[in-house]
Amino acid sequence: MSRKGADGYLLRKMIEDLQSIQRECDPQAVEADEGKDKLDAFEASKRDLTFMIVELKKNIERRNEMLQNHGRQEQTIRLKAENEKALTSAKLKFNEMRKAYDAQVAKKRGKRLPDDVLANRKEMIELLEQDIKDLEQAHSQIRPRRGGDGNRDLARQLKENRQREREEDAKLGKEAVPMGELSAGAQQFQMEKEDHDAKTDQQLDLIRTGVRDLHDIASEMHEELQVQQVVIEEVNKEFDVLEKKFKTANQRLNTLLEESGGTARWCSLMIAFIILLALLGYIFQLF
Repeated sequence: MSRKGADGYLLRKMIEDLQSIQRECDPQAVEADEGKDKLDAFEASKRDLTFMIVELKKNIERRNEMLQNHGRQEQTIRLKAENEKALTSAKLKFNEMRKAYDAQVAKKRGKRLPDDVLANRKEMIELLEQDIKDLEQAHSQIRPRRGGDGNRDLARQLKENRQREREEDAKLGKEAVPMGELSAGAQQFQMEKEDHDAKTDQQLDLIRTGVRDLHDIASEMHEELQVQQVVIEEVNKEFDVLEKKFKTANQRLNTLLEESGGTARWCSLMIAFIILLALLGYIFQLF
């Protein structure tokens, strides 16, 4: 297999691996809408919003990674616009979830959900609202180019943002709700969310490695194409030289022909020579 064919095969294999990783980054994404009809308005909105937040985390990390490695490009600008649109959609979905919660709270006792369920949902609203704020901050924050092992994943950055906000709230006299004071359902939801963040970070690390490998392959192919371009230019130069030599030789032949009488003289001589040969042949047949 030639070097070019091997690189092409490796490139296709790498793309297939990255597509597989991308599918793994969205666990149960294919089944995201299954069973949705069985959920009430709050649970359905929470389910959709959770998937939207997971996707946003990956896309924001992807944009920040591209900004660090390549700076502002058309693709990063387009991705920024897509992320802003996704953030707007997430906020709208969050508002739907909050309205569904408020509608339950407004119902009379006996017709609304139990108080412990409503308390659990209120805590989930606060957690998801904080997630959206963290995503907004990560989206607006352009991190500097990475200079070696300054590779920080998005989930770690979001946790640092939360910690920083808790410290600021403590300075202002605000009380943060400790993990131990959350309800069992909210604690489980928070732990599942953090566990999924960690898994997403691992997948993103694999994607980053794959993208770097693809970049290296593309760089090698680009260098090879540059070498081929130089060879083609040299061949074209050789052809130009040969063409000039051919034109010069042809011009010399035309000059010699004109100096010896031109085409008219040589044509008459050739005709006379042919007639002479015909007469000799006729005489030879007679004798």
